[in-house]
Amino acid sequence: MIGVIRDSKQISTMKKQTTIKTLVGAVLFALLSQSSILAQDAHVSLWNFDSGDLSATAGSDMEYIEDTGGLVEFGTTEALGLPAINGEVANVVKIQKLTLDQGLRAPLPEDSNGEGDLVNNWTAIMDLYYPVTSSGKKRALIDIVTAEWVAGAADAEFYVSAGNAIGTSGLDFGNLTPGEWHRIAIVMKVEGADLGEGWGKVYIDGEHVGGTAVPAESLDGRWSLDTAFEQYVNFFIDDNDESEEVFVNSIQLRFETLNAGQILALGGAAAAGVPEELPPVPSFVDQWTPSGKYAKADTALSAVINPGDTTIGNDSISLTLNGETVATDIASADGILTVKASGLEALTKGVKYELALTYTDSAAGEQTQSRKFEVPVYFEDFDSVELGPPVDELAVESE
Repeated sequence: MIGVIRDSKQISTMKKQTTIKTLVGAVLFALLSQSSILAQDAHVSLWNFDSGDLSATAGSDMEYIEDTGGLVEFGTTEALGLPAINGEVANVVKIQKLTLDQGLRAPLPEDSNGEGDLVNNWTAIMDLYYPVTSSGKKRALIDIVTAEWVAGAADAEFYVSAGNAIGTSGLDFGNLTPGEWHRIAIVMKVEGADLGEGWGKVYIDGEHVGGTAVPAESLDGRWSLDTAFEQYVNFFIDDNDESEEVFVNSIQLRFETLNAGQILALGGAAAAGVPEELPPVPSFVDQWTPSGKYAKADTALSAVINPGDTTIGNDSISLTLNGETVATDIASADGILTVKASGLEALTKGVKYELALTYTDSAAGEQTQSRKFEVPVYFEDFDSVELGPPVDELAVESE
């Protein structure tokens, strides 16, 4: 978990001693404590704009790129004519449409994770508001690298599409309704990309709206935060000059991949901004089988429950299929509960199903979640297909 910066009471209450040995020990203790504080600070950067400038709540102050300062206005939601956030007046920053050489720049501390030299596992969280006039236009969110360093990287790594979805590499997810406050969370796990285990996930107001696999050769690449060379990330502009007016209440960067429960706990935009310390995590369903809209007739039905910071009794867990209770096998590993349907006959082709999971946790009481899917008459996932060797099409045509 991310540490929160705190003053070291041990240092402040340390009594003066007369011996050299104790003095040296005190100095070493102070240095170690200071190092620990810096290490904690390096894991989270936070900007809430409460002071009417780009000063950081945690981490380093943001910076204007070139003359961006002349296009920025600080104020309250009320003063700027914006809706309150959940009924509360908030301190925000208004950023006008920017040009190619403008934007906000967030310095990054020297750090690394995910078995690389850069920060390969990270989470960005933003509370923002796009006016209705921005709809139909592409808007840059996060620009990690430029085309100067990586071919094809002129586009921002993450953006709001013309259709008001969160996009990356031509893939769009969810709906970021203009004229409303939203909390966006982008979670990247580049670690393990060479093994097919890298991914990126997008959340809007605590709900997972989509994601994509990370290419195999991505470690310390386009999707990793540069904490070794230029050591910054840019917001709201890219090399393609795609920008529109935006209002921002809070921006946070965490050097870890938050899970779905942690993002769910953070929820939607809040007047106080994104909390530096993560709130308690509710229970949540981490995985369904089937995971998509379609399934084979012989698909083994299951659900995986992450209890978060709650306690769940196995005797409270049940599964139903189209309203009929089915027998279950429940396995627990490191606190994660896997619930599998047992004794079911093959599913009927051409039929639509709803798999519902019910359980009781110690915080919220009884919970019911469901997943709808269909068993088509013909279904092919190509998992058993073996690809042949690559073919030189030009050579074939010339024969």
